[in-house]
Amino acid sequence: TDLVTVTSAGNVGVGTSSIDYTAAGRTVVHVEGSAGALLAMEDTGAKSYFFQSGSDLLLENDTASGSMIFGTNNSTERMRIDSAGRVTMPYQPGFSLHYNNYNNENGSQFLTNWWIGSNPGAFNNGNHFNGTTGTFVCPIAGVYYFHFCGHTYLSNTNWYAITFNGGNAIASYTNRGATWNNFSIGGYLSCQANDQIKIWQNANSGPTLDTNYWGSFSGYLVG
Repeated sequence: TDLVTVTSAGNVGVGTSSIDYTAAGRTVVHVEGSAGALLAMEDTGAKSYFFQSGSDLLLENDTASGSMIFGTNNSTERMRIDSAGRVTMPYQPGFSLHYNNYNNENGSQFLTNWWIGSNPGAFNNGNHFNGTTGTFVCPIAGVYYFHFCGHTYLSNTNWYAITFNGGNAIASYTNRGATWNNFSIGGYLSCQANDQIKIWQNANSGPTLDTNYWGSFSGYLVG
């Protein structure tokens, strides 16, 4: 039996002459073994491999400190699994911003004028959040998590909501009385591309929402 078979179409069989998954315009390398099929790669002692064992496929970087890196668009890194199993995705859509408008206006309104500023840890990956309009536009379909918290002063009942395309999705009342109150709302939303997420303030009279790190709005794509 031939150990390596090369067909006239350029397909290669290693350990088999019966090459599967062929199609017009497709080049196939088919590796087969009775105890599994392994494709190994090595660079000056650092080893990685693909291993088909029964119904399982194992992809492994077999070095003590190496990472597995996934990229697109001319080798731009999109995801990394390090040697400890930690996963990082530097371009995952998400934001965390702070309120920059000392709000003492009567009535109900969408909150605008959010900013990153110099607050530690603030970010806007992909620039999908417009701080001027207070709108996050979902770049792709998926499940997202959003959270809003604030420090507000009011004399009447008031509530805030995370809105989904203009409708209230997650809401919370704040306590009435002439005093400062802390509040926090958050949850998961299933979104489509171009869905819009904003913060709505429903006010019977003029509440004051404190600025800077006292009020923050954040969200990110879960998957």
